[in-house]
Amino acid sequence: MNQTKMVSLRLDKSTHKKLLEVAEKEGVSVSLLIRRAVERYLKEEELVRKYDMAEISRKIDEIERKYSKLLRAVNILQRRMEEIQKRGL
Repeated sequence: MNQTKMVSLRLDKSTHKKLLEVAEKEGVSVSLLIRRAVERYLKEEELVRKYDMAEISRKIDEIERKYSKLLRAVNILQRRMEEIQKRGL
C-alpha cells in the first residue's frame, strides 16, 4: 500500500479559494489537487536538471574537441620546429 505523509501549509485566502473552485470543478479534493501539482512540479524540476546536465555534458564535449584540435596543432608545430632545428636552419 502507498504510504503518505501529512504536510501542513499556509495559503492566502484567494489562493485557497481558487484551489477550492478548481477541486470542486474537477471533482477531487484540495489535497489531491495540491499533491498532483507538487508531483508535476517535481517531475519538471527533474527534467530541468537532466537537461542542464545534458547541456553541460555537450559543452564539455565541445571544449574537449576544440582542445583536442588545438593540441594536435601544437604537436604538429613542435614536430616542425624539431625538424627545422635538426636541419640547422
